[in-house]
Amino acid sequence: MNVRSLCFARIARDIGEPGLWWEYADKIGNTCKISQKNYNPECAEKVFKEVVTNTRLAGDTGMKAWKDCLDFGKLDGTDPIKMLDEELAAQTGEDAESTIAIMPTVRVNKRQYRGALEAPSVLRAICAGYPTGVEPSVCNEEWVSDNECKEGNDGYLACNSNLNSTLGRTKCVNTFNGYRCECGEGFMKVVDKATSVDTCAEINECLVSSIPWTKENCKCERCACINTVGSYK
Repeated sequence: MNVRSLCFARIARDIGEPGLWWEYADKIGNTCKISQKNYNPECAEKVFKEVVTNTRLAGDTGMKAWKDCLDFGKLDGTDPIKMLDEELAAQTGEDAESTIAIMPTVRVNKRQYRGALEAPSVLRAICAGYPTGVEPSVCNEEWVSDNECKEGNDGYLACNSNLNSTLGRTKCVNTFNGYRCECGEGFMKVVDKATSVDTCAEINECLVSSIPWTKENCKCERCACINTVGSYK
C-alpha cells in the first residue's frame, strides 16, 4: 500500500494536482482497513477511481500511469523495495533530524508532525516559528490559538487589573503566544519621565484633532467640544 500511495503522489504531482494525494491518503485510511479484511489492491483501486473522478487521471489513462509506476521489487521479500528506500533517503533531513518513516508527515521548523494531521495543528506549528508580534493575523484566530483577550480569560483580566488600569493599559491585544496590554481607546503611550515606565496618557481630542470643526454636534455656533476620559462629547 505504501508503494501505491507513493505512486499516486507522483502521478498527481506530474499533472499539477499534488493535493489529490491528501484526499487519496485520507480515503484509503477510512476505507481500506485490516480489521475489515479489505486492506488490499482491489480496495486501493476503488479508492483511486473515486478520488480521480473529474480529473485528468480519470479513466484508463490514469489507472495505467498509476500501475506503470508500481515497483514492488522481488515478491519473495528478500530485497528492499527500491522506490521506497529512495523516498526515505530523499526525505532524510539534516544530521540532527530523523528520517520520515510514517506517512503522512510534515516537517515544520525542523520538527516532524505525524499521524492524523489537521489544519489547526499544522498551522500552530508554522506560527510557532514567528517572533511574537510579527506572526500573520491568521495565527491569532480562535480556530488556531486561544483568544486570551476574551472576556474572563487571562489577558482580559490582566489588562484590566489594578496595575494596568492605573497605567492606562486596558486594551488587550491577543497574540499567538499569549497577549499584551496596550493603551485603551482615547489614550496614547508615553514614557513617564520620573520612572521611565511606559504609561498611557489620556488624549484631549478637542485640542489635538479636527473634531471641533468637523463633527456636526461640535461646530455649531453655540456648541463646544468637551473632552472626557478616553473620548469627548
